[in-house]
Amino acid sequence: MKKLLVCLAVLAVTLAFDLDDAEPEEIAPYTVIKDAGSYELRVYESAKWACHDEMRKRPKMYTSFMKLFGYITGENEKGQTINMTAPVTMMEEPLDGDANRYQMCFYIPAAHQLEPPKPTDPNVYIEVRPRLTVAARTFGGWVSKMREWVTRKDDLERDLKAAGEQGVDYTRFYGAGYDSPMKYKNRRNEVWFVVDQ
Repeated sequence: MKKLLVCLAVLAVTLAFDLDDAEPEEIAPYTVIKDAGSYELRVYESAKWACHDEMRKRPKMYTSFMKLFGYITGENEKGQTINMTAPVTMMEEPLDGDANRYQMCFYIPAAHQLEPPKPTDPNVYIEVRPRLTVAARTFGGWVSKMREWVTRKDDLERDLKAAGEQGVDYTRFYGAGYDSPMKYKNRRNEVWFVVDQ
């Protein structure tokens, strides 16, 4: 059963991207305000994202992905298909007790930013993210487990502290994935911390 679920998840992601070049049609826009070599400081203007939350000790990313994939493939009040974008973000935020909040989001394409169709799944919602400054570290390869994101997050945290960056919120972080499973080379992944500006 587990293998079937993994196969279905790979198929869903594959269908969400253009198979000719395995790249999303649109990437959430940002401006680089500092290139420090091992990381960048970026500004993302306020934008709408389709999101799903899980409150767990460990995330089940498949569940969130399939909920959001349903939204962009017609599970919305207009029955519209919405193009897949990048990145897919996963935010981890500690909660009281033993659980964490895991929020997965898809960037809403520019064509739907003003009036994104309302999700029909009550567990999917449209978030208006405020203008964000983030410290971002880019890395390649495949990321299949949460601990791999955490390792990269820890590396970024060390670099930011060594550089004396101020106003960084280390209590939560984002993992960001840009690529379809059909892309085998030059994969792009990132970890982000929000920076107060």
